[in-house]
Amino acid sequence: RRRDHQLRGRRLLDHHPRADRGDRVLRRAQRRGPVSDGADADRRVDALAQIGADAAAAIARATGRPCVRATAVRSKGNNRLFRVALEGGTRVLLKRYLVDPRDTRPRARTEFNGLSLLWEGGLRDAPQPIALDPAERFASFSWIPGKPMKGMRPTNDHVIQAASFLRRLRKLSGRSRRRWTAPAADSRSRLSDYAAHIRRRLARVRDGARALDNREALQLVEVSVVPAVHAVIRRLERRAKEAGLSYAAPQPPRERMLSPSDFGFHNALVGADGRLRFIDFEYAGWDDPAKLICDFLAQPEYRVPPDLAETFLS
Repeated sequence: RRRDHQLRGRRLLDHHPRADRGDRVLRRAQRRGPVSDGADADRRVDALAQIGADAAAAIARATGRPCVRATAVRSKGNNRLFRVALEGGTRVLLKRYLVDPRDTRPRARTEFNGLSLLWEGGLRDAPQPIALDPAERFASFSWIPGKPMKGMRPTNDHVIQAASFLRRLRKLSGRSRRRWTAPAADSRSRLSDYAAHIRRRLARVRDGARALDNREALQLVEVSVVPAVHAVIRRLERRAKEAGLSYAAPQPPRERMLSPSDFGFHNALVGADGRLRFIDFEYAGWDDPAKLICDFLAQPEYRVPPDLAETFLS
């Protein structure tokens, strides 16, 4: 059974020009991994083969230590995550990014460079970047021990930590305008962007209902959702005018800040000491702070309770 996994692992690496290095990595993992539990050892060898010889070599070059074990980590997204153990016991995270021709955003480079900027600026509330594939298919980061916040009720301390992270990120933004120029994914640069985004989402919902020939859903959209959307947009336009704000003019750069773009407790890990670490910076970039606040408070997967939302805003 072990030999079958060896052969499968080698076949996975045969296409790569550094396949010989991959074989050495696999052999080293097999020698050093415990053999008392054959099934666990097989899974480790198989996972080490899955990370690829290119990734194993990149991690070894960046850390000076060879990879000895790899374990696939469950993830909700389309990326593939692995916990990789290095010689000496250090663990790192390997993230292989989904390659989709419809998504042209440089997600691997964005996440790696964004986290590099945070670490250089003294922010330690996120993973430390280790190595980036020149072809941007994968990147490795420091392993953060902790439990996902999902399923937990956030506390007052959690909210204060999140607000503290954003305050420090805001300060870092003021020093990084020349180093980072790209906008965040789905960013807003003027008030009219909010209305345009709502209209685009509404069009997608309408198209979906029509494609499914779902008359009940389409009626709900036309009778309830469309009037509500139009009312919200009219209120936005009216309030902007009352406040003397331009509805169409770009937001001044000084009013924008660096944003993870998907910031919230759904992308947070809590350590044994209660300290939060924030993950997932694939879509980071410049954005309107108002949208960042809404991202945090109204995240569909993890809404912040009203009493804690007041704490965050204060």
